Amino acid sequence: MDRSTNFGATTEVDRALLPWKTIPTWLRFLRVLIFAALAVFGLTWAGEFAFQVNVMTSPDRPTGEYNNPVEFKGKTTYLSHDIYEIWTVLDSAMLPSGFAGFGLIIANSVIERRIKARRWNSQLTVMIDRMDRHRGRPD
Repeated sequence: MDRSTNFGATTEVDRALLPWKTIPTWLRFLRVLIFAALAVFGLTWAGEFAFQVNVMTSPDRPTGEYNNPVEFKGKTTYLSHDIYEIWTVLDSAMLPSGFAGFGLIIANSVIERRIKARRWNSQLTVMIDRMDRHRGRPD
């Protein structure tokens, strides 16, 4: 949306999301995916933090229950099998969900800008046609 009056700067209207009721179904689905990806990222990040606290209190040597090594903050600690499985799932889900959420946000932004530009151009065309009809000019 190139508007010569503001020299390419974005306005509050440009930055605002399109209302939920006015967007296509597939764009609604994209917004839900963004929410889901960022929710997974936030939950895995919080879970990772909680398990890092657990890792700092785990033993430095393998014992009967603690026999899975984890490298953390420059030292090797050992986790139980259950905690180690949860740790690996959280660790492997955190970055991909964050990148997916970020990519979906960019895609949503680009798509919404295109929809706004299309709507803006169609509104301008309608306004010009109305002005021409009001002035009595034929097409």
